[in-house]
Amino acid sequence: ALPISPPSESTMRARIDAFFDRYKDPDDDRILADGMERFCVDLGVDPTEFVVLALAWTFDADEMCAFARAEFVDGCRRLGNVYDTGMLRAKFPDIEREATSSSRFRDFYRYTFGFGLDKASGQPALP
Repeated sequence: ALPISPPSESTMRARIDAFFDRYKDPDDDRILADGMERFCVDLGVDPTEFVVLALAWTFDADEMCAFARAEFVDGCRRLGNVYDTGMLRAKFPDIEREATSSSRFRDFYRYTFGFGLDKASGQPALP
C-alpha cells in the first residue's frame, strides 16, 4: 500500500476557509454575533464559558463576538490545521491549559483586559 501523504497547503487552507464560511456574516467577511452563536452551539459551549475567551486569545481576535477571516484561519492553523468543530473541540484542553499556564497567564490576562475595552472610548464594553 502506498503511504498517504498529508493534504497540501492549499487543501488545508480551503478546508479552514470552508469552516470559516459556515459561520461568517453574509454581508461581511467576519464571523459576527449570529455566526458566533451558531459556532458556539456547534462547539457545544456557552458563549460565556472560559474556553470561548481562551479561543479568542488563541485566535488573537481583535474584538468581542467577532472573528475576522485572518484571525480564524491563522488560529486554526496554529492549532494544527483544525477545520471542523470536532477537531477544534478536541483542542479545548490544550487551549485552556495554555491560557492558564504560569508562563502564558500574564499574556492572557493582558489580552482579556484589552479585549474587554471598547476600542473607541477605552471604556469597558459588554456585549
